[in-house]
Amino acid sequence: MINNITEIISKKANKKELTDQEIDFFVNNLHKKIKKYQISAMLMAIKINGLNDRELITYHNAILNSGKILDLDEERFDKHSTGGLGDKVSIILAPILEAMGIRFWKLSGRGLGFTGGTIDKLESIKKFNTNYSLNTILKTDLSKHNLIIGQSKNLVPADKYTYSIRDTSGSVDSTELIAASVMSKKIAMGAKNILIDLKVGSGAFFKDLKSAEKLGQKLKLLGKKNNRNVYILYTNMNEPLGKSIGNSIEIKEAISFLKNEYKDSDLEEVLRKISTEFYIKRYKVSKKEANEKFNSILNNHEGYDVFLKILENQKVKIKDFKESKIFSPKYNERIIAHKSGYFKFKNLEDLGYFLIDIKAGRRSDHDVIYNHSGIDFFVKNGDFINKGDLLAKIYTKERLSKEQIDQFNQTFLILKEKIEKEKIILKEDKW
Repeated sequence: MINNITEIISKKANKKELTDQEIDFFVNNLHKKIKKYQISAMLMAIKINGLNDRELITYHNAILNSGKILDLDEERFDKHSTGGLGDKVSIILAPILEAMGIRFWKLSGRGLGFTGGTIDKLESIKKFNTNYSLNTILKTDLSKHNLIIGQSKNLVPADKYTYSIRDTSGSVDSTELIAASVMSKKIAMGAKNILIDLKVGSGAFFKDLKSAEKLGQKLKLLGKKNNRNVYILYTNMNEPLGKSIGNSIEIKEAISFLKNEYKDSDLEEVLRKISTEFYIKRYKVSKKEANEKFNSILNNHEGYDVFLKILENQKVKIKDFKESKIFSPKYNERIIAHKSGYFKFKNLEDLGYFLIDIKAGRRSDHDVIYNHSGIDFFVKNGDFINKGDLLAKIYTKERLSKEQIDQFNQTFLILKEKIEKEKIILKEDKW
C-alpha cells in the first residue's frame, strides 16, 4: 500500500489500479495531510483515467462513511438531477410530493460548471435557510415536512469538500465522480427509493445517450450494493426546461406552475413522470390513479399551499414573502428575431457560460451571484418565428455590452427548414 499522496496521484495518472487502502487514505485525509492542489490533481487523474467498479465502490463508500448516515423507519424517496439549464424540478416537486403523502428530504448543491444549482435558487428567497445540522432536523418541526437543504458538516463532508474543487478544476464531468457524489448524498439522507433525472444533450454534462447510460449503470451498481431501489430517467437537455433560467426568476416560474397559472409541456411531463412513479411505488396504485392525484394537486393549488409551509419551515416569513417582489432585476434587454424561420438552440453549454458572465452563476467559490440575473425565453425549439418577434428578455445588474449581446445571439439559430420537436423523456431504466 502507498500512503504518500504524490505517489497515489502518480499511480492513477499512469492508469494503474488503486488499492482499497490507497483510496481510503485519499478520502480520509482530505482535511488533513492533503493540499487542495493535490486533491485537484487526483480528481483530474480520476476524470481522465476513470475507476473500475471495485475502485468506484470503495471510493463511494469512503465518501459516504466520511459522515453520518440516516437510517429512518419511514420509507423515503429522493431525486437527483445531473444538472441542466432551467431545471427547477426539485423546487416544484418537493411540495407536490408532500401533498401526495410522500416523504422527501433532499440534499442539494450549488451551481456546478455551466449548470445552475437548486440551493442557489432557493437562497434567492429572502431568509430561506438551507443550512441545518442533522440534529436540528431530527429534533424540531423540520422533520415534519419535506425539505431541501445544503450539505452540512456531518453529512458526506468529503463530498462537500471535493464538490467545490471539482467545480473549479475542470473535473465536473467525470462519470465516476458524479456517481459517487450523487449516491453518497442520497444514501446518507436515508432514501430507500432514488430517482435519477439524467440529463442528455448540449446543456448537460453528457452530450449523448450512450455516455449517459454509462453513468446510469454506475448509479444502478452503487444502489444495488447499498440495497437501494434506483430508477434512471433519461431526459432531453437540448433546450432549457421551462421558459426561465436563473435564480429568483426560476422561483417565480416555479410558483406560477404550482398555482396552475402557467403551463410548459416539457416541464409538466417531467414533473408528472417523477411524481406519479413515486406515488405508484409508495402506494401500489394504478398509473391512472397516480395521474388523477397529480392533476388534483395542481388544479386545487395544493402544491403551492405546501410550498408556503416549506418556506415557513425553513425560516421564511410568509407575510414578507407574499408582499415582496421575488424577482426585481435592474435592467432588461429584449432580443428580437432578425429574420423569419424556425428557432433552434445551438449550444446550451455556451448559454450556460453566458449566464455565468451576467452573474447568474459562478466561475469560482468567491464569485457573488446576482439573484435577479437571468433569461426568459418566449420560443422553444422548432417554433416558427417572424422577423421582429420577441425571442427572449435578458435580465441583469448592469447594462449588456454589444459584445455580450453578440455572444448571446451565437447560442441559437434561425433556420429555413422545419425541425422536429424532440422528446423530453428519452429512455427509462425502472426500479
